Amino acid sequence: RGWGAPPPPSKGVAAKAWPLYALLTGLGLVVVTILAIARGPEAMSRIAWQDLPWRLARYLVFAQVQAFMAFGFIMTRLRTGFAALPFEAARAPATVILATAGAFAALHMPNWPVVALTFSAGIGWAWAFYRHPSTLLVGVSHAVLGALTQVVLGLSTRIGPFYAHPEHFVFRQVVFDLAHLMGL
Repeated sequence: RGWGAPPPPSKGVAAKAWPLYALLTGLGLVVVTILAIARGPEAMSRIAWQDLPWRLARYLVFAQVQAFMAFGFIMTRLRTGFAALPFEAARAPATVILATAGAFAALHMPNWPVVALTFSAGIGWAWAFYRHPSTLLVGVSHAVLGALTQVVLGLSTRIGPFYAHPEHFVFRQVVFDLAHLMGL
């Protein structure tokens, strides 16, 4: 399997790779827990656990889209493109992994705390995806950690053009009372 083109698709990747993605998700849970504890007991008492199921359900959809874009599309193209470059460093797995994590983090701009978290998580997910490609598993891990980041840390995960102007989020305006339903 060299450094170049992505490995040929194989059946059962998710079944074989889930322990690795579960480990990465567990490490992320440890980080979220440490950050929550560092915020103090008063912040811990304000955690709205009742919001977690809705946030997780919503994240399961959006995280799959992001996993496909960042890892299924961008990473596979970076891996193929870097393999064609004439210098060895560009073909190294670390180069592809860091470039993918950077692209994934850039998708979360201009929310700088989320950019930092997604770059860190993106390194782990890109490494796992490089070894065992599964957008499903990246998306599930992203959904779990993203929902917990929102609920436990109280960190807004709004990104892109709606970050500064959430009132322009068309979907919430078009569907009657969706903002209220979503708890926004």
